[in-house]
Amino acid sequence: MRKWEDLDCPADFLAEATPGAGKTRFALELANRVRARSRGIPLSFVCPTAHLRNQWQQAAHQVGIELSTDVMGPRLQWGYSGLALTYQQVLSDPERFRRVVGQGWVALDECHHAGEGRSWAEALMHAFGSAEHRLSLSGTAFRSDACRIPFIRYDTAGVSEADYRYGYGEALRDGIVRPVYFVSFGGEMEWVKDGEVRRAAYAEAIPRDQAAARLRTALDPAGGWMEHTLTRAHRRLIELRGNGHPQAAGLVVCVDQIHARRIAARLRDITGVDPAIALSDDPQASATINAFTVGSRPWIVAVRQVSEGTDIPRLRVGIWATNASTELFFRQVVGRLVRVVPGVLAQDAYLYLPAEPQLLRHAKAIAEERSHQLIAPPTDDDEQVAVSRAPVARRDEDDFRALESRADEAQIVFGSKILSGADLQRAKEVALACGWELEDPVAFAAELREAAGPPASGSVPVELRRKALRSLLSRRVREHSSRTGSAHRDTYARLKRVAGRTVAQLDEAGLIRHIKLVEAWLGRGELRVV
Repeated sequence: MRKWEDLDCPADFLAEATPGAGKTRFALELANRVRARSRGIPLSFVCPTAHLRNQWQQAAHQVGIELSTDVMGPRLQWGYSGLALTYQQVLSDPERFRRVVGQGWVALDECHHAGEGRSWAEALMHAFGSAEHRLSLSGTAFRSDACRIPFIRYDTAGVSEADYRYGYGEALRDGIVRPVYFVSFGGEMEWVKDGEVRRAAYAEAIPRDQAAARLRTALDPAGGWMEHTLTRAHRRLIELRGNGHPQAAGLVVCVDQIHARRIAARLRDITGVDPAIALSDDPQASATINAFTVGSRPWIVAVRQVSEGTDIPRLRVGIWATNASTELFFRQVVGRLVRVVPGVLAQDAYLYLPAEPQLLRHAKAIAEERSHQLIAPPTDDDEQVAVSRAPVARRDEDDFRALESRADEAQIVFGSKILSGADLQRAKEVALACGWELEDPVAFAAELREAAGPPASGSVPVELRRKALRSLLSRRVREHSSRTGSAHRDTYARLKRVAGRTVAQLDEAGLIRHIKLVEAWLGRGELRVV
């Protein structure tokens, strides 16, 4: 097996490790070693979503690596060691990224996304084909189709070859991840198709099209099967929250956005709890996930926003309420439940799912990876639930095991926005780092949240501080223009004459000087130093 201790190794290296095992930490440690050896080499981290991109930027900042999330010119801006990008960004303009960072070092997170199609693969090959080193990372370095993943070696049978593999069983043995139990519910479903009333129990073997209809019936938010499953999962979550993990949380993975909203309403009716909802068409989805991560709300309902890479360690209960059935997606969802919370003793996790044969095969495959780790499975003494027209006539549970949890924080209302304590803390950190005092911390926290979702922890990356400063400068310029009746561009032109640079070219110190100057023009005097 090739190792990275020797940085003169071949250009490509695939690390395949179970979710929660520390792929991010490994990549950043390696990036710092590369940077120490090759001063000035640009670093790139490419991932599937904007939310994960922000997580990479924050994690890199914690180890001294400042990343920008885009390229504004022919080279990296001063103060940045590299870029945090999405695959979609690279696809949009691979030549631009080839010119700026294409000769450097790149980490491709959840690299199976690079095989989304020919255009994805070609864009990555063009942008990073000449990179000095390419580190591919995945907990599931395979695809459900036959598309090859760029920069990955395959054997003669077409199976990807990892340079390093660390599976769920190994991570469980080492205490790195939680054990997950899978709880499946059978039952009898009834539906109408082509004008014909049909009925089937999960104990029956039926044709594929009828099996799909049976699953759709089970997942109907108005049916008895879903009511029973939501009730059981919530009961388990309440037990976990009362047994040493008060911030334990649950995730429901849904079919689509309409289904997610209906499930959220049903969950609210059953539990009295208002769940968070993360949908792909919501521009605040990343902020919603961030707030949920550091908060204490019991449930989050999502489609695919929380299925991959998202780190919410307090998740310990999951409900499979989607008709997706690939092994890749199944493992991604399980990966949301396995992360360990320091200081919590028993950390079993649970995934509730329909007794679909394919889903049970996936569950058993994961269970077999850690079968030697199993203790006696938890008992379930619930009585059989009586139902009306379309739902669970009987119960069929198989317990394997699942994961997750985290700390809460207060929230405040500001206009139409709900802000958390993390929002205010970040605003104060920006002010402290820049040497000035906020006259309205709540308003500024709202603007900072508009620029990007709250960071996971610690201080604020350079790019977010610059966004915050540009946001404050923009407010001051608008106020100055309003008072004087001049155009915004005239105020900016006046500032450029003073500094000799445009706002986009200014570093933090230059932006602070601009803010102070406009403050002086407004007759407020210098900003007070904290």
